[in-house]
Amino acid sequence: MTLETVWTDFKTKLIAQNIEGALNNVATSHVQQFREQLLLLGNANIQEMMNAAGPVTPVFIEENLAKYNHARAFEGSQVTFALCFVKENGRS
Repeated sequence: MTLETVWTDFKTKLIAQNIEGALNNVATSHVQQFREQLLLLGNANIQEMMNAAGPVTPVFIEENLAKYNHARAFEGSQVTFALCFVKENGRS
């Protein structure tokens, strides 16, 4: 599975209001924190954010760590968000 595929799966599941499914793409050490934050945001806000989130662009890729960015318009400005991918249990 490519990192782009992981990102797309994460976004698609959040848009479909499947928070638990999306959390399968989050490092186990961060699942609880992400769950709490996503539940606070609520499905409507999550869907709006994920529908606006564009594709990811690689910044660097190392053996077990990769950083990607994605950009989107927010309140009239272009904003770039950093995403870190960590290989966990042999998978991205």
